[in-house]
Amino acid sequence: MDDLKTNFVYSIILIIFALTTGYFFYMAGIKFQNFLTINIFELLDLMLTFNFVLFIIFASITIAIIELIIKKFNPKIAIIISTICFLISAILIGFFFGLIEFIIPTFFGIIGIFFATITQANKEKEYKTMPILRSGISSGGKIVLFIGLGMLLFTLMITIQNQEFYEADFVKEFQNITIGEQKSIQYQIQEPLINSIIQTQKQTINAIKKINGFNELENKNDTDVLTFISGFKNFEITINSEEYKKTLNEQYTIQQEEQDISQQILESIPLIKSLSKYAWLIYSILSFLLIMGIGNIIIKNLSGIIYSIIEAYTNNKPIEKDIY
Repeated sequence: MDDLKTNFVYSIILIIFALTTGYFFYMAGIKFQNFLTINIFELLDLMLTFNFVLFIIFASITIAIIELIIKKFNPKIAIIISTICFLISAILIGFFFGLIEFIIPTFFGIIGIFFATITQANKEKEYKTMPILRSGISSGGKIVLFIGLGMLLFTLMITIQNQEFYEADFVKEFQNITIGEQKSIQYQIQEPLINSIIQTQKQTINAIKKINGFNELENKNDTDVLTFISGFKNFEITINSEEYKKTLNEQYTIQQEEQDISQQILESIPLIKSLSKYAWLIYSILSFLLIMGIGNIIIKNLSGIIYSIIEAYTNNKPIEKDIY
């Protein structure tokens, strides 16, 4: 009965911290689509938030609890408790927080738990200095690695089925991080161009007015000449108005919307066209590298530190060490 109570307590603690981890990941506003891009700056902005910092902390604590379970229980019990709680938490997080896409990659963490369970004790004996800390870091690294691999495979599965979409998306993303968005480019070109057109028209009108005999045309009784002079003066007034400038802007905007700047980039830069064909692979590798970067630099090390602190604080004998 005591063993069942202990199992239950560890299970509840693990699920609570895992769900809290998912909650802060959800609050950080990161979606699966944020990983399907070469423009990682938006994703990095989401990662530089307080909620994401809390996600990292609770993810590290969750992994540290798994490492503690591996330490305290025999391998069979440790794997059962950790994997069942991990599965339950991943499913609840996916459905309650709208992070369904992350369920499958997270499931791969179970493989990491399995390898961590069978190697942690040996690693602890192998390391001569700081064995608890280093074995915890090693176990955390395995869990992070397989979650990263799960993300890589799942991203490949998604992108490879939609290669044409991500090929076009790659060009747009490349455009955004180099020369800016199409609307931004259009505005940068449009404003000086419209001003130049209006200025040229004003100069043309002034040049016409300076032609010898132009002013005498107003004294002619010819109907056609008077109509021309009237229209000429009206146009001179029109080009100095804001309404005329607004009309030119609208016409220019309509013309630009009919053009695909991304397609022009494809045609003018063959290298981008070649790279875009492998967008499905590039996106997948980038998502893997992002997860491994955060996981290996921060989460696995922090989980090892937390695990070693808890182990030093409790310093209890392992429970259920006899293998059934």
